[in-house]
Amino acid sequence: MAEGLRKDETEGIVRGAWRLPNPVYFERSSMNNYYILCTSHPETDSQVLAEFGSYVVRINNPGELLKRIETTWQRHPLASGRCTIAPVVYDKDTLLDPTPGLLPLAAYSYSQKPKSFEAEREWRYVLTCTADLLKLKALVGEGLPLEDYLTLHLPDCRDICSMK
Repeated sequence: MAEGLRKDETEGIVRGAWRLPNPVYFERSSMNNYYILCTSHPETDSQVLAEFGSYVVRINNPGELLKRIETTWQRHPLASGRCTIAPVVYDKDTLLDPTPGLLPLAAYSYSQKPKSFEAEREWRYVLTCTADLLKLKALVGEGLPLEDYLTLHLPDCRDICSMK
């Protein structure tokens, strides 16, 4: 699988340094798990997209796709909060302007990648999982990890998506 060949090994880890007279380095992660649908901007180089497989699906109405994902996700027992679409920020491990309290943006836990991935021009549909440990144990069993993938059965999306 193409993703395995060029995977970001630091996925889910927020890292950088605040640009101060003496840089302050930070690293953190989120308490929540996320399921992510990775997409790319429509003007992304087709050779970059070819690294992920033979087929390209054009999302003609990203907002409507988000609504359909949201409706289905909210019925899932792992769901927590709203689904969002977020652009990936390619500034992991770089010097950043300080934020109030020197806290990295919460969205960085699902949207920050190293600059080496910038050609992908990625946008992500983000599904946040509950962080309630009791609920998670009941749903996935004692000591069992969450699955690496999720299948959501959406209604037909041919009206908003097409093969490119």
